Amino acid sequence: MENKTRVVTYKQSATGRKFHASNKGIKGVMGPVGSGKSVICCWDLFFKSCTQTPDPLTRVRRSKWLIIRNTYGDLLGTTIQTWLNWFPETKMHMSAPLSGVLERPHPLNDGTIVRIELQFLALDRDEQVRHLKSLEVSGVWANEASELPWQFLSRAYERTGRYPPKDPSTGTVYKNLGMIMDTNPPSDTSWWYKLAEIEKPKGFEFFRQPPAVL
Repeated sequence: MENKTRVVTYKQSATGRKFHASNKGIKGVMGPVGSGKSVICCWDLFFKSCTQTPDPLTRVRRSKWLIIRNTYGDLLGTTIQTWLNWFPETKMHMSAPLSGVLERPHPLNDGTIVRIELQFLALDRDEQVRHLKSLEVSGVWANEASELPWQFLSRAYERTGRYPPKDPSTGTVYKNLGMIMDTNPPSDTSWWYKLAEIEKPKGFEFFRQPPAVL
């Protein structure tokens, strides 16, 4: 039987276009269940990876992303499935530690290859934060971020911009791809509400995705 590659087309919502255009170091999108906020983050991860500085010798744009959810069950049942719906050619390693690799030609056909390494981590207990200490990643995606303590996410953000390391032979410096987040509507006592609606700190930007029916 002939193998056929499934072709998927991403149509950006108005919120998605604004989210992708933002250059803030930390940005989040909030919306109801089924509104497509996780899909926005999947594609923002890919778009950011496409902007990574290419290796001057191999012409590969390398990035490594940490993808966080509060439990491994949610990672397996929801987060990874959403990613694979849009990037089905990702080569997954489904036993611990959960990981994957996506490799594609750059969408602008500029002669570079986009190579994205994915590491999946549940992060809802203090002892799991220890796994962050040795991580060196380009960026972080926190899926359903308001379910996670902000102090855990801020520790994860500290690990961004560390991969690839600066190349001493060429002096090439690679980009910090920052942290992207999505969430269902949080309570007005959550850290998300505090940051997005009250403090509005510099370097952050928050977006609202309307219901899918609209």
